[in-house]
Amino acid sequence: MAIPFYWEDIRFEMVKMLHIAGEQCNLYSYGLLMGTDTANGTSTFISTDAVFQPELLNKVSQKVDVIFHDCETAAYKTNVHAHYDQLCTLPAEIKQKMWLYHYQAAPAQVPQENGFLGFIVKGQEFSFPD
Repeated sequence: MAIPFYWEDIRFEMVKMLHIAGEQCNLYSYGLLMGTDTANGTSTFISTDAVFQPELLNKVSQKVDVIFHDCETAAYKTNVHAHYDQLCTLPAEIKQKMWLYHYQAAPAQVPQENGFLGFIVKGQEFSFPD
């Protein structure tokens, strides 16, 4: 985890995440931990573009209330994003905090049946206590 920074009284911390593992080099993206320093605020994590990293998700999930994670749903797995089938292997206590985004159009999966909060839909908004 990185050194936190603040904006508008919100604490942010960048989390280095593997995006693509290559033969010559690895490419990384950065997830973001967000929250306030008050005990009653909601802490959130967004993964950005990342491959499946269960150890990192386990560590992050212990710090946050809500997780937004990118998720492939196609039959073909690109190894550029976490695939739905991989995310289903996570413990229930992680999945119950997780909203999924960056999925293919008209996915066949029903995330609530596998313990997730759901797929984020276009225009959906989220409100959290301060």
